[in-house]
Amino acid sequence: MKTFLASLALVMTLISFTSASAMDRTGRGAISLSLGHGLGFEGVFEDREFNYWQPGNGRARISITNELSYSWGAKVKAGLSPSISLVVVWDHQEVNTEATMSLNGSRLREREDYHWNIISVNIESALNTERSTDPNISGGFGMYMPEEGDSEPGMNMGAGLEHFLKDNTALDLGFRFHLIFTEGDYTSYVQFFAGMIHYFGGK
Repeated sequence: MKTFLASLALVMTLISFTSASAMDRTGRGAISLSLGHGLGFEGVFEDREFNYWQPGNGRARISITNELSYSWGAKVKAGLSPSISLVVVWDHQEVNTEATMSLNGSRLREREDYHWNIISVNIESALNTERSTDPNISGGFGMYMPEEGDSEPGMNMGAGLEHFLKDNTALDLGFRFHLIFTEGDYTSYVQFFAGMIHYFGGK
């Protein structure tokens, strides 16, 4: 996470030295590639602890933690009006799981990584299409597909900005809050991302 934040600070510094004009998004398409990092809150990201009695060995305790790691993804945009775009987003999210078993003063620790993929359909609204740095807000619904197990529906909402370096190319920075409708509970996390976006077509 520290590495990602340091990289983001460097990107923000570069923004202050380079710029081009923003654009009317009507009829324009765009594709973006990004890297990110997440921060988990509820559901699978809550620490879990189990205690049980093992005959002949005594009391055993198992602790399980899940932490978000790096993500990468892409999005495709279609401009519907000067400020409104339809966006299809794909994300690949890595998760680190650590299980610790304590028994009779000894500890056994095991670490494993897994991932899920997300495909969502969002609506994005650009807030200032007249300037080179254009903030935006977005939201939509999608499917969260784990490496193992059943896919679950969910929603996301977020904010960001596009800073245009050239007429058709911009830095793409932002965050998304994800809420997954997992069975019996909700799973929520925030994903921060940074990437590049290129526009084509239109006027």
